Amino acid sequence: MSELNIKVRKSQDNGSTFRATPDTLYMGGVGSAKVDTLHFEVQEEWAGCAITLHVQRLSGALPDPQMLDENNCVVVDRRWTQEKQGSWMLLAVDENGYIAMTKPGQYTCYETIDTNSTTETITPSVYEQFVALVEKWGQTAVDAAAKAKSSEEKAAGSASASAGSAAAAARSESAAAESATAAAGSASAAEKSKTAAATSESNAAKHEEAAKKYSEEAGAKAGTDKTLSIENAPADAKATGDALAGKLGLHDMADNAEKWSGYSIRQEHNTSDTWIPVFSDDNVDYVLKSEIADLNGIATSGSGYTRFTDGTQICWGTAIVNGQVSETNVKVSYPLAFADTPSIVAGSNWNIGNTPVCIGWENSTSFSIGLGQPGTGISRWLAIGRWK
Repeated sequence: MSELNIKVRKSQDNGSTFRATPDTLYMGGVGSAKVDTLHFEVQEEWAGCAITLHVQRLSGALPDPQMLDENNCVVVDRRWTQEKQGSWMLLAVDENGYIAMTKPGQYTCYETIDTNSTTETITPSVYEQFVALVEKWGQTAVDAAAKAKSSEEKAAGSASASAGSAAAAARSESAAAESATAAAGSASAAEKSKTAAATSESNAAKHEEAAKKYSEEAGAKAGTDKTLSIENAPADAKATGDALAGKLGLHDMADNAEKWSGYSIRQEHNTSDTWIPVFSDDNVDYVLKSEIADLNGIATSGSGYTRFTDGTQICWGTAIVNGQVSETNVKVSYPLAFADTPSIVAGSNWNIGNTPVCIGWENSTSFSIGLGQPGTGISRWLAIGRWK
């Protein structure tokens, strides 16, 4: 699919004028569809506006307008190519009443052979296009929440592994204490041998030498325990525990300056159920569960409404209008109340003709809808605001 880039520029010709370049477009053959994409480079002041593309065929027919997507693009369909020629323009509208239009341009299609397949496809209304975009944004929020949940589960697994390492260190300390006790027992046996040697004067020198040997061996075992893998490790339980603490970097933890297996330990964090440990850039840290829960997902939804966790609420529906708008004719209530007055847009169905649809008396729970002149018909409406 080829893409045609169109620039919209603002000029001051005794007033503001928006012009498109190029303004004459060549849209392929009569009856073609989805061959070309139009990309519009719009003015900065149109940021935040709803922008629609309007076409008028040579016969005067006005098909449904197309809403530009988030990249300001539309696909050329049979709204354009149903007839050989026509005109087009862009319309930009925001919630504050700003309305701007480009100077109408022209388009043309080359003649083709009639293949009896020129029945016009019913295109979605601006309202339906907008609802489709909102559903897309909602799905993006749901996907983000799912990724956050996966990160939470991985963080919980990492915390469990850390707890296992701490337990292994405690077992090593216990084994070191047992080795120290055994060494002390060996020293006691050496002392007994020395006492026995003293009872025999004839063998005193021999026994004294053997006792000295045993005493030296016992002293070596008591002074250095090789199971600790620490040079000159002390044998008593307290000193052994202190040596292990120094090996693991657990001294003076309040300033967070020491490392444990390459990870910073931060004791000031709350480790209750409201916190979740996470690893980030070789650091152990914690995040609140509430921080993960507040990611933009769908809080609740139902017939005619959707509430998002960031506080956004969208409501929609249809109304049968009958006559001119007034405070009581016709009164529409939202499926769920807003925190304050929302922004509302309403459109007319084909059965109303060109009679404009009007709204008024808006508040957080309802609004009135009617026509600008006598008449009846069906109107679709959409309201966007905050629920918290």
